[in-house]
Amino acid sequence: MFSLYSTENGRDWVVETDRAFATTKRPSFFCPELGDYGIRTMKVHGDKLYIGTATGWNSCKVYSAEARK
Repeated sequence: MFSLYSTENGRDWVVETDRAFATTKRPSFFCPELGDYGIRTMKVHGDKLYIGTATGWNSCKVYSAEARK
């Protein structure tokens, strides 16, 4: 499980997720629908951020988000 924070100025931080993009409040390593357990890579391409994560089932997920304007 992981948390992801963002900042625009290096001082004021916003919690983007504190439960690994899980859809429920109590993620578990044994329930893949409850979130991932680690960010493995992040990459910006164009106006999007791509985040690659690991799951508990020897797989991965890739998320993308548009840049905030």
